[in-house]
Amino acid sequence: MPIKILHPASLLHRMLFVGLLVMWSIAGALAQETGTVRVTIEIGGLSSELEENVLAQLSLEREREHPLLDEYRIQRLHRQAPDEIRDALQPFGFYSPVITSSLTQEDGVWRARYEIDPGEPVLIGNVQLSITGPGAPDTYFVQWQRNYPLRQGDILMQETYEEAKRQLLRLARDKGYLNAQLLSHTIQVDVDKRIANIEMHLETGPRFRYGEIRTTSTLLDDSLVQRYITIHSGDYYDADRLLEIQRHLADSDYFKRADVIPAIDEARDGYVPVDIKLEMRKRTRYSIGAGYATDTGPRGTLGMERRWLNDSGHRFSVDVIGSQVRTTVTARYRIPLEKPATDSFNITSSWEEETLDNSYRRTVTAGLSQTRQLSYWQQTLGLSYQNEHYEIADTIGHSTLLIPSVRWQRLLADNRIIPTKGWRIALGIKGASEGVVSDTSFMQVDLRGKLIVPALGGRFITRVDAGGSIVPQFQALPISQRFFAGGDFSVRGYSYNSLGPVDASGEVVGGKYLLVGSGEYDHYFGKHFGVAAFYDAGNAFDFSHFNLYRGAGAGLRWRFPFGLLRIDGAKALDDSVDRWRLHISLGPDL
Repeated sequence: MPIKILHPASLLHRMLFVGLLVMWSIAGALAQETGTVRVTIEIGGLSSELEENVLAQLSLEREREHPLLDEYRIQRLHRQAPDEIRDALQPFGFYSPVITSSLTQEDGVWRARYEIDPGEPVLIGNVQLSITGPGAPDTYFVQWQRNYPLRQGDILMQETYEEAKRQLLRLARDKGYLNAQLLSHTIQVDVDKRIANIEMHLETGPRFRYGEIRTTSTLLDDSLVQRYITIHSGDYYDADRLLEIQRHLADSDYFKRADVIPAIDEARDGYVPVDIKLEMRKRTRYSIGAGYATDTGPRGTLGMERRWLNDSGHRFSVDVIGSQVRTTVTARYRIPLEKPATDSFNITSSWEEETLDNSYRRTVTAGLSQTRQLSYWQQTLGLSYQNEHYEIADTIGHSTLLIPSVRWQRLLADNRIIPTKGWRIALGIKGASEGVVSDTSFMQVDLRGKLIVPALGGRFITRVDAGGSIVPQFQALPISQRFFAGGDFSVRGYSYNSLGPVDASGEVVGGKYLLVGSGEYDHYFGKHFGVAAFYDAGNAFDFSHFNLYRGAGAGLRWRFPFGLLRIDGAKALDDSVDRWRLHISLGPDL
């Protein structure tokens, strides 16, 4: 068997490698024996925000649990700590801190302490913001200059400066100035005078336009798809308009995928092609569900929807909802109009049966309506035929009504499902005239509003519901057209529709008018769970007699992607019986 003789250099390399492995093993064993926590760090003289940033910058903090950290490295990292502290304080405007440091060892534990006097902060001196080029007069850039967050006399905050710079570049790109450049962006700091001068100069370059708009084919008529696309080749580029088109296409529910993508890499001669990629959903959707609300009790739902019946995008749906107190069957036929994202013509029919402690009704309705977006307001014009059999208190009645109506609604929110701030207001007017199909006359106005604002780390929510009727013969007005109060979305602490004018026997019969208000505060601990406290007040009434009923309580909140689960315990403050009532509801805030 031949003998292989190793070269001396090769043998030396192998011995060194084995030696390193042995040393690494010994160091690891020593670290396990002595423990990995060998350094404690204390910082004094700073606010919590500054202290947090200093700790994040300290190499000694990042490496203090390293298993191979030794005395030499601890001392070296301690010596470089003052420079790291100075770097950590500069973004907050402190350029001349006084730092006293010490490093001691006791019982095998190193204790590093840094006492820091940040000194006086550097203040903003001159701010020169210059925008030149074809886009200089653009309203968006003028507004950016007007709202620039750093003013003369403010403390220099470098992150604020950087964010404003990024915002300017995003703004230029989003508005089509794709060749915009920052020719200068500097902060000149005079440490002795504690003054910082800011200079920023943007050259916009030319504004690009939309080029070819390329759309994938679908099962829908191309003219319907084009009505969703509100841009044209040659229009000035605006990223916000592209996002709006994408949102409208996604909200149409025709498409499983709706991507609106500017082909920036293909931009030529001032034009940017736009690709609109669409993928159809399944044509038919079936749904089944179950839920619970205090007003209705347990409920089940069945639904079927044909997302499109033809290539013109007509839609048809049927929904069945059954609960302890109410059963509803509703069929809808929707025809998209010229602006399909917001405008439609609708044909609706429904059958509804409701049974409460002191009332019963069976209502059949068929109607036509047209919904259009008028500037910021959504307008719905309707005409419905309603046939209702009802019993309330000692009254048994039958009503036939032909009801023209108009409703205006406006909503503004950062998120309609669970907003941090937003509002909704709706005004409706409807009526009927005896002899024109109807067997009684009435006119009714209702106003409903809700406001959500951030407050004290949570949200303050207030709502107002008001309504009034002109009706010559109130007894002839069916239950569905009367006002009641009480329930999950009215005055909590009282059962659904339990408040309103009463007859001679004390039975609630509903009123001509309604006024309900609510104030609520909720606060969340983490992303999903929160608590709330509320106060509700109001009633349904006739002008001659108004009793204010109040309810107050507290509850739990859980956020879900489809809405907010509310579980409230409410006390009726104006009830002769000292009792609490549980209210459970689920749905969007607005």
